[in-house]
Amino acid sequence: MKKIVFILCVLSTIHFAANCQKKFDNSGPYDLSTPEKSWQALLSELKTGMTDSVKSVVTKKGFDNLIKYISPSNESEPFASTFKTWGNMWAGWEIKWGQVHADKVELTLGPAVKEHVFTFLNAGTQWKMDSWFPGE
Repeated sequence: MKKIVFILCVLSTIHFAANCQKKFDNSGPYDLSTPEKSWQALLSELKTGMTDSVKSVVTKKGFDNLIKYISPSNESEPFASTFKTWGNMWAGWEIKWGQVHADKVELTLGPAVKEHVFTFLNAGTQWKMDSWFPGE
């Protein structure tokens, strides 16, 4: 009987912890009505390390760029870890927005010698990152 009570207590604790995690998870849906809000959403999703969530705030081309350039440093490192690293790094860099031209705007960040350029496109009511060119 004591084992059953113990098991029920453990299961209740696990269930409670899982519900708390869901409650405090900051992942989308996001307001992508401006390029600035889209950038913040991208940083937030990268920091979660959840690949599918990142896909929700970028275009397919933008996601393909991320996968192309943000490759794990070794085969045993998951993309989740690499996404978190880059998201945290970019969040600390100074950013510079360009002028909006029609439905397109560029964001530049990073040290001048290795500036990263992101292009955001407006598709209706949402701005999404469409390309990234890392400073090389």
